[in-house]
Amino acid sequence: MSGRGEVYLNSGISFGWEVPIYLPFFFFFVFLCFFFAWGYRGSFWLGFLGLLVGAGINLLDRVRFVAVRDYFNFFSLFYNNLADWLIFLSVIMILIVAKKNGEKTRNQEGF
Repeated sequence: MSGRGEVYLNSGISFGWEVPIYLPFFFFFVFLCFFFAWGYRGSFWLGFLGLLVGAGINLLDRVRFVAVRDYFNFFSLFYNNLADWLIFLSVIMILIVAKKNGEKTRNQEGF
């Protein structure tokens, strides 16, 4: 689909990838357990909140329309919406915090 004002109904996940419905929930659970175990604080939780809000918006779309409404067409390569970008940016933020936390831990241990 291309053109102005068109909406693509995405039955998969971001970028139109078709995956089993349980897979994103599984990865979210593993992700959550990993970061609770490592005890991150501060900016991590802001990123985590963005991740939850983006996922919640997409979940509401999926319940209401049986698919996620994607508004942005990137040269017909993939379709996304604002919630997908919120999720993407939140994951980037979390990874940056994790990297900084890992560096801080290594410096304290003398590596």
